Amino acid sequence: MKNFVLFAFASIILISCGKSIDKNSFEGRVASVISDFDGVVLAVSGDLKSIIEKSGIQNGVLPAQYEATIKPYVEALTASINLEKPVFMMPMGSLSDNLGSGEFLVMFDVKDVERLKKEFKEMGFNLSKGKDVEFAVRGREAVGIYKGETGFVVMMERSEKLNENYINQLTKSMSAGKTVDGVVDYMAVKADMTMFFTGDKSQKLETSGMKELDEIAQKMSSLSKGTYWIAQMSFNDQEAVMTADFNYGKNLKKYMPMMGDALSEEAMAVIADENTFAVYAFNSQFEKAFSMIMDNLDEKTKAEMDKSLSMVGGMDKFKTMFTGEFAVAMASGTEDMNVSAFLGIGDKKQVQSLMDGFGMFVGLKKSGNGYEMDGNRLEFNDKGLMF
Repeated sequence: MKNFVLFAFASIILISCGKSIDKNSFEGRVASVISDFDGVVLAVSGDLKSIIEKSGIQNGVLPAQYEATIKPYVEALTASINLEKPVFMMPMGSLSDNLGSGEFLVMFDVKDVERLKKEFKEMGFNLSKGKDVEFAVRGREAVGIYKGETGFVVMMERSEKLNENYINQLTKSMSAGKTVDGVVDYMAVKADMTMFFTGDKSQKLETSGMKELDEIAQKMSSLSKGTYWIAQMSFNDQEAVMTADFNYGKNLKKYMPMMGDALSEEAMAVIADENTFAVYAFNSQFEKAFSMIMDNLDEKTKAEMDKSLSMVGGMDKFKTMFTGEFAVAMASGTEDMNVSAFLGIGDKKQVQSLMDGFGMFVGLKKSGNGYEMDGNRLEFNDKGLMF
């Protein structure tokens, strides 16, 4: 009985925001990797069982030639992986090589260990035994099974980082029992696809090699402490519905709200075309966003930025130049795709002055009340800049 109590105490659950998760469960291991493993600030999970069922891929919706190719992969997937639980993918990277630039980790719950080992072997991976893990490294790829329960696949661009030590660090993170803000809530979400971003680890990303950029990034990283967002997407009949919840840490809250409630008529005119098939738009408060950056810089850096913006009247003028509203739409044309964009401007005179002075360096040619470059045209009105 005493040993049992000690074991139960050693298996203490992870707690976040009043919710809990067993650190020795699959979900607990994934949460700990997100929280502890270097380079992970974003995670995407998918309910493959739901996605496969909704796609109809097993119900004859595909042409015969495609079904014959894809069906064996689906069968192997469903036989070796427990699709009652989500599959997680974590892109990794740094400020210098763009987050998730071909480097990612996949984690999944194992349904049939022997079947999975056989599939790894057929893929050319010969597993070796380590502490609590069986794994194989092959060039820039690695596969493994932790404690016979949690499978993982790693693909990296930089092969020098992918070795036995890398696997040891990964498995150490699986058992670390750590959680960052919001990760336990993320693990509890039920949706076809779910995304999670943590601001708690953004300061741990590698540097870019550019001194000025690195200094700004490190100073700004303190703002993201305690900040996270969880987005979920469900695929319904001929539509995908996405919702997102944002939680701002105490350092960021004073700059909120940073987003406006609605788009202007000018922005709506860009995206409300009957031929539009894709839209991205937001209405932020540019002056607040700019102040957020400037408040976290030292006086020397502020002076340097003010000098670099002297052509538009310095920082005070610059932060009034744009409203923070942006919209872009892609529409089908008669022969090709048409792209339209809108950028909200607060001080038309200042923006036009900037375009006149800077345009020659990027190939802009003034034409009437606008500019032309490579067959594209930028037009001004009192509210914004239209592409």
